[in-house]
Amino acid sequence: MGNSNKKMKSSSKKTVSNSNNMTIQEIKEKYLNMPLDEKRTKYKCKKYVTVNEIKPWQEHGLAVIEKYPAKDVAPKYEVDDELNKKISLWTGDITTLEIDAIINAANKSLLGGGGVDGCIHRMAGSYLYDECVTLNGCSTEDAKLSGGYRLPAKYVIHTVGPIGEQEAKLSSCYNRCLDIAMETDNIKTIAFPCISTGIYGYDIEKATPVVMRTVREWLKKPENSEKIERIIFCVFLKGDVAVYEENLLQYFPVETVEENKIRETNTQTKKKNKTKTKTPQQGNNTTSNGNTGFKRNPGTDDEEDKELSSNTDDSKINKVEAQKENESKQTGMQGRTHDTAKTGTDEKRNQSEQLKTLSAPNNKNTANEKSITANSPSKQHETEDYQKKEHENKHHDESTLASQDADHNKQTEIAEINEGDNADKSGDVPPEKK
Repeated sequence: MGNSNKKMKSSSKKTVSNSNNMTIQEIKEKYLNMPLDEKRTKYKCKKYVTVNEIKPWQEHGLAVIEKYPAKDVAPKYEVDDELNKKISLWTGDITTLEIDAIINAANKSLLGGGGVDGCIHRMAGSYLYDECVTLNGCSTEDAKLSGGYRLPAKYVIHTVGPIGEQEAKLSSCYNRCLDIAMETDNIKTIAFPCISTGIYGYDIEKATPVVMRTVREWLKKPENSEKIERIIFCVFLKGDVAVYEENLLQYFPVETVEENKIRETNTQTKKKNKTKTKTPQQGNNTTSNGNTGFKRNPGTDDEEDKELSSNTDDSKINKVEAQKENESKQTGMQGRTHDTAKTGTDEKRNQSEQLKTLSAPNNKNTANEKSITANSPSKQHETEDYQKKEHENKHHDESTLASQDADHNKQTEIAEINEGDNADKSGDVPPEKK
């Protein structure tokens, strides 16, 4: 049933081809000899791309070489500018290329399928199918030629790639296509899609070096390189572009081995310099005393430390002078009589007020301490501890002064009593009683 449908489909297409009383070979010749302006009206694609719009590898390679480390693209051949002008890497739809021939990754039947194969058959029209029926299929690693019909390309070269990773057969596919192009007078520009890397399962990173080496060796022959003007590697995915660029830089190098080594040396030098000049990351600064979130400024901190030390020394000197003055006043008070107790009390209050004035830090010190405290968490703690001790010393001095006043009063009373006793014994009368 399936075979009968296939035959009916084939015969119906032949009828269409013969509706104008022309054989498929005559139709093929008509399209091949059609003026370019007329043929462009037959294209199924809306836009087409000419070979002049595609950069040669010599230009493309120099533009992308810095993207790849020198060690990964070390040249496997000598630089040959003439060959590099015959190679191109292009990303897009292969069916839009207006060139001499495109390669079809076909199946053995040559009657169309999925992927690139199906796309080429759709854009070429039914005449391509009619001609492929007459080709009687194709074996793996071989290739066959047909017309392009409604494609911008004049010819289609069909090749059947190997299933799986078979290096020799993949290489044979490319060689056969190139040989057919060499044997056909009108083919000087051709484009290859990725062969066997789709559902046939050949890893593109393993297949691409095979392709590059095969094409490079084929172009090394003078007769081949003289005829072929451009070989275009057509890729569709961005990942495939990187694989092809890296391999093209090795098999069709745009820099010499010496230039590659120099570039590698320069790269290593830049990495070393970058490591040496790398600055610490911001946001995790720690001061010398362990506090986080505050980055010390050596110059500013030294000046602040000196100022704090100076202010602290001034405060200590003021404290010592106040204590000496208090001791001197307390010594003078011991010679006073009981009649001057009230006056002493008033003086004691004045002394207490003076002590408060002397004990309090001057305005300059207070302003400096506030400024330092605002800028340094560690100094803030030191200033608070010092103020606390000042407050304790102040109360201690007042308590000491009050105790000394009490002792003085007691000693005055004892002196008066002793003085009275001595007067009784000697018969003398104290001045007050007289």
